[in-house]
Amino acid sequence: MADHGKSALETAHLWADLASKVLGGMAIVVAAWWTYTNFTVERTHDPTMLVSMTPSVHALAGDQVLLNVDVFMENIGKVAIKPRFPADETGRDVLKRNLLAANEDYRHGRYQLNPGVRYREPFACVVERGRLYAIRARFWTAEGSVADLVYVDTFHAE
Repeated sequence: MADHGKSALETAHLWADLASKVLGGMAIVVAAWWTYTNFTVERTHDPTMLVSMTPSVHALAGDQVLLNVDVFMENIGKVAIKPRFPADETGRDVLKRNLLAANEDYRHGRYQLNPGVRYREPFACVVERGRLYAIRARFWTAEGSVADLVYVDTFHAE
C-alpha cells in the first residue's frame, strides 16, 4: 500500500512537471507572437503623430494683413514623442520659427508629446496683402520629421 501511494505521487509529479513544461512552452510562443505583432506588425514602439494647420487672415490698415496659424500636433501613437530640431540652415531666403523655443520645458529638454493628446501651437505675423503664402509646419523627431503644408492667399483678406 505504501508503494502504491508513492507510485501515485510520482505519477502526479510527472504529470505536473509535464503540464508545467507545456504551459511554459505555450507562454513563450504567445509572448513571441505578442512581441512580433506589437513591434513589427503594429509598430507600437514607433512615434506616430499628425501635424495639421488652420490658417486665417485678418485685414489691417494699408497693404498688410495679420496671418494667424494654429499648428496642431496630435500624438496618435502609444509612446511619448520628444522633439529634435535639425541644425540651423543658413543661406536660405525663408522665414523659419521654432514655435517651441518659447516653451520652458522645451528649453530644458523636458518637452514631449504624450500619447492620445492634441497640442496647439499658435503663430501670428504681419504679411503683405495680395500674395500667396506657403506655410509648412514640421515636427522633428530622432526618426525624422512629420510635416503639413498649406497655402494661404491674402488677396481677399477681410
